[in-house]
Amino acid sequence: MKRFICTAVACLIVPMAALAQDMSVNPLSAILRGTFDRLSKNLVASAEAMPAQKYGYHPTPEQFTFGKTIEHVAE
Repeated sequence: MKRFICTAVACLIVPMAALAQDMSVNPLSAILRGTFDRLSKNLVASAEAMPAQKYGYHPTPEQFTFGKTIEHVAE
């Protein structure tokens, strides 16, 4: 799980650095705002695409269920 989080963060940093060159006012805020908007849309789309009866799915017993993950991120 830690490896996944590190990979996800690394994948987000590289595009943010490229976008920062085009921003002139406050590049970090603009990049973070854009990233937040994109990720929010992806999260909502994945929550809507998953059938309600599968919200209890989790790959291993130690991991959150899909529903718990959505709830956790939403909070």
